[in-house]
Amino acid sequence: MGSVSDKIISDAEARALEIEAGTDEKAEELREEYDLIINDVMTGHEIELKEAYSREITRLSSSHNIKLNIFLLREKRKIFENLAEEVRKRITADVDLYQKYIIRCAAGGVESGVEKIVFSEQDSSIFDENLLARINMELTSALGRSVNLTFSEKRRHTGGGFYMIENRHEFNATIDSAVDEVLDEYETEIVAMLFGEE
Repeated sequence: MGSVSDKIISDAEARALEIEAGTDEKAEELREEYDLIINDVMTGHEIELKEAYSREITRLSSSHNIKLNIFLLREKRKIFENLAEEVRKRITADVDLYQKYIIRCAAGGVESGVEKIVFSEQDSSIFDENLLARINMELTSALGRSVNLTFSEKRRHTGGGFYMIENRHEFNATIDSAVDEVLDEYETEIVAMLFGEE
């Protein structure tokens, strides 16, 4: 009987080795499958993380560029305002130049020839009867028809220059409007000159 029990034990041991070998094989297969799944998951997460990172960098970069552009626009506007102020000071500081500016603007705005000129209280010494007579004489000569502009009794802040009014029509001949018009017209060239931009 010993040999039967030895045979059973021997068969059992062989079967145990077979099962153990099969288990090791199965474990290796499962480990490989598991590694593939983990790699796929990790790769998916890495891609998602890289995409999220890229989106965030793009968003931050865009936000930074917007803030930078806003800052540059503010600075450009300050430079334009300073330029306008300097032009205003230079025109109004030279009485002869200022009067030539006034006459030239009046020529550009006269329509009926009977408009009223509204100016600021600060310019009362410039806008006198002599200037009015000069304006009317030069415009009559230039236009070949009678021009009889008058000063309005109303005063308005102009920042230099004047308004010409007739009924509901108003012609803005202030220095601010002239400077703004020039800045608008030549803004691209001015920006290129000051900031090296195209």
